[in-house]
Amino acid sequence: MTTCELMGATRITDVRVQDRVKVTGTIISSQTTAIGSGLGYRCVLADGSGQLDLLFLGRAVIAGLAVGTRCRVEGVAAARGGRLAVWNPRYEVQPGPTPPVTEQITQVRVRERVPDWVVRRADQVEFVDAAPGQLRHRLLLGEIYPAGQVSQALTHFFRTDNLNALRELALQFLADEPAEEFARHLARLRARGRNDAGERMLLGVTPAPGAEDMVRRAARMAARIEAELQVVNVTSQEPGTGRQGRDDGLARLRRAAADVGATWRDLDADDLPMALVAYAKSEQVTQIVVGSSQRGRWHELVGGGSIVGRVSRLAAQAGIDVHIMALRAAGLRLG
Repeated sequence: MTTCELMGATRITDVRVQDRVKVTGTIISSQTTAIGSGLGYRCVLADGSGQLDLLFLGRAVIAGLAVGTRCRVEGVAAARGGRLAVWNPRYEVQPGPTPPVTEQITQVRVRERVPDWVVRRADQVEFVDAAPGQLRHRLLLGEIYPAGQVSQALTHFFRTDNLNALRELALQFLADEPAEEFARHLARLRARGRNDAGERMLLGVTPAPGAEDMVRRAARMAARIEAELQVVNVTSQEPGTGRQGRDDGLARLRRAAADVGATWRDLDADDLPMALVAYAKSEQVTQIVVGSSQRGRWHELVGGGSIVGRVSRLAAQAGIDVHIMALRAAGLRLG
């Protein structure tokens, strides 16, 4: 077996049929699909060197494996429809801050980009499709970059596998638009029956690993119903809640909030649930988003209960909807 071990994982380009592999990469597409006579869940994993299909029989969806999730998978490689695939692999979601999907795929930090929230608020999006080979040919002709930059572009960002993955992301974005427009239409209908201007969403965050991904997911939820999004960090003064390392984490979260067009707020309070819901009421928020609790049952009993549970109860009394997000890649910990 010819493999190149990188961080204990095999590069997808080195995988061969019948190899037992451990591969680390990013999910670039996911869908429920027909497999044989039943349903299955298909994810496409990319690591910058190639793509690998992950096929789960009898599963309509796997909440932890969605576009943008970085994970490590293990299984036996097979061939299906001319593509490499692993059936029912073991998988482990990777912890840590989650960079934009394009950066995970290409391993290149793209500075000249338009934030997702700008595109999602556009009245009309026109998709101009070009095959990877056609785009690379234009590069060779000098129609995109100066001659001195062409060679590096072709061997880095504009590799064929990168372009295929980015094209698939763009197609999936367009496929999601009709469903999102329907959600926005329902939100407008609900808003007509109220005196306020429309939906307002609040996301409660702490500078925990994976929180940046939660900001981006909440932004997509808000965009679907044309809701304003506020990202709120509540700093507790309880003993044992030291601030070491918080500043860098909060700075990254503020940048993530700015990238998606959200408003950032800092609150200072000992009672996180009370402060979060009180602020939501003062801002006429209609929906609160929090991450699922990571505390054990014993800690909840001796510590006054789950923070998420208290937020839900206080918000219900105030007539505010609460969304509890499943945490990905260690996620957002609210207790």
